[in-house]
Amino acid sequence: MLRLGPNLNVELQEFKAEKQRKAMPSNVDLGSAHLAFFVDDVNAAAQSLREHGAQLLRGPIQALGEPKRGEVIWYFKTPWGAFMEILWRPEHLPYEHDTANRLFAPRGSWQDKD
Repeated sequence: MLRLGPNLNVELQEFKAEKQRKAMPSNVDLGSAHLAFFVDDVNAAAQSLREHGAQLLRGPIQALGEPKRGEVIWYFKTPWGAFMEILWRPEHLPYEHDTANRLFAPRGSWQDKD
């Protein structure tokens, strides 16, 4: 169980079953899923993940195109094989000048007292 701030918990489970498929789908395959975590420092988060047994995959990746310029993504694989990503965004992305629509963004670090 991961506690992610004051009101979000994520439960990670491993199941074993007799007829279970053993091949893990790729991050882009149907039926696959991954979690993304906003972080304050992508490089520090990647180093911590590596030290705790995660396999760092592609990254850090700079977002392509002007609308999301400044966004940084780094994919990783957990020690048990799940795909996840860490993500950092600047406070405002360029696309915000062209529309009132907004991507989800964190309100601040879980450590913030706001």
